Amino acid sequence: MASNCCWAERCMVGGAAGTHASTSLPRTSSTSATRLFAGRPWRRRYCYNTESGLGRAERELAATVASRLNGCEYCASVHQGRSKDEGGDAEAIDSLLDEGVTADLASKLWNAIRDAAVALTRTPFAFGTPHVEALRAAGLDDLAVLDVVNSSAFFNWANRLMLTLGEPDVPKRYR
Repeated sequence: MASNCCWAERCMVGGAAGTHASTSLPRTSSTSATRLFAGRPWRRRYCYNTESGLGRAERELAATVASRLNGCEYCASVHQGRSKDEGGDAEAIDSLLDEGVTADLASKLWNAIRDAAVALTRTPFAFGTPHVEALRAAGLDDLAVLDVVNSSAFFNWANRLMLTLGEPDVPKRYR
């Protein structure tokens, strides 16, 4: 395989026919993918697992950053609320929503998560060694770094899916 192929193609190499190599999930049409996302059984396992890896508030922070950068008002409002509910810094989250993704979140860890999420949301190729080193310097282990990548990348995809479905409606509890 050519070394300049996209990362998604590299992930597919070696997988069972019709599946994604790293997850063994079947490749689906966009309609099936929408149903899979809507059911979100994976989200309960992944986003709310606190036995290891990144904390819930920080996972929601990464999702909030991706949503804010993508302009998905609905998703940003939901994720900022969840981050606060999980013990996240309410003032930092509010500044992220008010000032944008360049806001100082007043924490080495949160700023490192923000920077990594911004890079991944813009394009996967913008994310690299400096981001990983900053996350590690802020105290994250490999599993927590992977959680930052997964939260940012997944919710970047989810925002783009949601934004194609129509006008967002911010839940009343977040207005």
